[in-house]
Amino acid sequence: MLTHTDLWYVPAYFALMLLSPFLNAGFSAMSRKSAVGVTLLFILFNIWAGWWWGGKFNPNGYTIAQLIMMYMTGRMLSLFPTLATGCGRNLTMASTGYVAATAGIFVTSLYMPSLKAFAYNAPFVICASVALFITFMNLHMQSRAINYIARSAFAVYLLHKSPIIWTHLMKPTVYQWWQEHSLWEFSLMMTGLMIVVYIVAMLIDPLRRMLSDIFISTVTKSFRHEHAE
Repeated sequence: MLTHTDLWYVPAYFALMLLSPFLNAGFSAMSRKSAVGVTLLFILFNIWAGWWWGGKFNPNGYTIAQLIMMYMTGRMLSLFPTLATGCGRNLTMASTGYVAATAGIFVTSLYMPSLKAFAYNAPFVICASVALFITFMNLHMQSRAINYIARSAFAVYLLHKSPIIWTHLMKPTVYQWWQEHSLWEFSLMMTGLMIVVYIVAMLIDPLRRMLSDIFISTVTKSFRHEHAE
């Protein structure tokens, strides 16, 4: 489930939720220099032993080790307030870094299997992720519309990557479109498909959230009642 299905992210994410208090405590106990050192060593270890040599703990980035690494990376960046001032210099640096990292990904894909070049723990993919981190750290904006759309992102993932929908519907459809249409037609159809999937998920997600709230509230009340007795 963690590495061999399209839903690997679900258990990995919940595992990270359980581990995050310990990671936070560790960062709080370390100096900034130590936190940077530990994080960089962990990144290098994931790249060398995981991505390059295919270590089973993180061969392609679809594991809890990858989420821990990116969580630690985010915490490390937060230790440098000057990266989040919102100035044009930071945005220019981040956007330039992202373009350079993306170019690096495509260049490496010419010399190695694409699945390895585009793996989540590939060096240039990690660099692109860091550039995006810094970009969003400098976008000091608030939008209820964006927040409303963004909170359905996980529902989109669960919907289109469920084994029934992805294996028996979406994957064959996408493959057929790729075989039968030109590149610009395929790109247009895929854009439309992504919009439709997102809209469907946004329509379903409020019901899911309501049922989840009812379930959590019921369990919480039951737990409190038992302990009150």
